Amino acid sequence: MGHDLSGAMITYRSELALSVRRSMLAGLVSLACAVALLPAAAAQATAGDGIFRIINAVNWALSADGNYEGVNAAFAGPNPSPGNGGPIASQGWRRSYDSDGLLRFRSTVSGSAWALTVNTGVDWVNKPVILMASNSTFPNQKWRALPASNGFVLLQNPYTGKCLGEPAGGSTFTVYVVACNTGDNLQRWKVTDND
Repeated sequence: MGHDLSGAMITYRSELALSVRRSMLAGLVSLACAVALLPAAAAQATAGDGIFRIINAVNWALSADGNYEGVNAAFAGPNPSPGNGGPIASQGWRRSYDSDGLLRFRSTVSGSAWALTVNTGVDWVNKPVILMASNSTFPNQKWRALPASNGFVLLQNPYTGKCLGEPAGGSTFTVYVVACNTGDNLQRWKVTDND
């Protein structure tokens, strides 16, 4: 006695095709979620994008030494190699002018939330420079560009009267504010929007 299996075969094929489609859809959804959770691409400074690099006369770039509030500002390079300061994204800065005409620099690593800040909480002659929450009323986040010849400037914090650099004989790659000296190539900076 024969059995007609054609109806059962059609049902089986339909269920198999539906199962394959569901598995493929689940795989695609998993892949999309994994891609969405990946960190965003590193910010790169290119002409006109509003992201600047701050590079001194010995070809070191100003960098965030990590990706958290309170991190030190550091020398990275030689420019544009990551060198000691970590990935190139850590060298991106957004420049803004406050209503008083002074500059602030905000790190792109932090999504521009943290600004270059003199650590006034330490009682040192040369104070370290760190990243803290950006606030246009904080005098320790303000900078004045003082001409230093050949297109370079000193970046002076008017609150302390000192400039971005490193103490004499220092080799820590950490940035401090020190007595301003136009002859010190570590203090001579160019703020550039085209590399």
